[in-house]
Amino acid sequence: MIRFTRDEYEARWKKVHAEMKRLGFEAAVIWSRSGGGYDRAGNVLWLTDYATHASGQEPNFGWNVGSSFAAVLMRPGHEPELHTIESLAGIPDGTVACGEKHQHDNLAAGVAQRVRALGLTENICYVGEDTLPVDFYRLMIAAAPEIRWTPCDHLLYRPQLIKSPAELDAYREAGEVAGKALGAMMEALIAGEMETEAAARAAGIIMRAGGGFHRVSVNHGPASRAQMWSDPFYSFSKSRPEHGDIVRGWVYGPIMHGYWIDPAERRCAATSRARHRSG
Repeated sequence: MIRFTRDEYEARWKKVHAEMKRLGFEAAVIWSRSGGGYDRAGNVLWLTDYATHASGQEPNFGWNVGSSFAAVLMRPGHEPELHTIESLAGIPDGTVACGEKHQHDNLAAGVAQRVRALGLTENICYVGEDTLPVDFYRLMIAAAPEIRWTPCDHLLYRPQLIKSPAELDAYREAGEVAGKALGAMMEALIAGEMETEAAARAAGIIMRAGGGFHRVSVNHGPASRAQMWSDPFYSFSKSRPEHGDIVRGWVYGPIMHGYWIDPAERRCAATSRARHRSG
């Protein structure tokens, strides 16, 4: 089921439609990439509760364009349309909040052709210029060259600025879970446990609560003065702090309900307990 009530999503649509009218746009296409990453993923999630599953590492063959991406087409007076490359059969009833759903083998071209089919060519904006790949944009232009696209990445700023009571509850839950996870991580590091164990403790708390994360990042000692993570790829290592080391940890990402937070991001502590002894 959707994370919030249908009324909550409809209230969000109403705010976006009002902002579109204020800015003079007849239609807006909001892009995101959620499969394999979190590039503006919260925008489509905020509007529809939809996120793609594909990893996004597949090459484009002309018929497989848009893996890991999704788009929402919005028009004042109409329910939002969800556009994806994924099979619509994989979207169970009641799991997304939107009007029509459209599946395309070429998502970029399909969205542009849908906008043109609606008779819209002027005053069309798109959100996600910092996320949309260059080859996507070229395909959109080629599919419907008569459309005049206007980038407007700030379209959702005003509608999303004031949080609803339901959103505030989600933030509170996410903050509580992230705080417990970060606390467990720091306690493990202060006790001299390996970074991998400290990261696992934090991750376990978040996952058992039903949430997720982008990074659980750890570092300690002199290197931590300049580097957030001890390992540039995984963000933690099998090393352990020595007595007197400074230890640093971060827990951040879409912790609960898709809401991205990173409380106490740069929390630091000195190992003050006896050095951990193995065996």
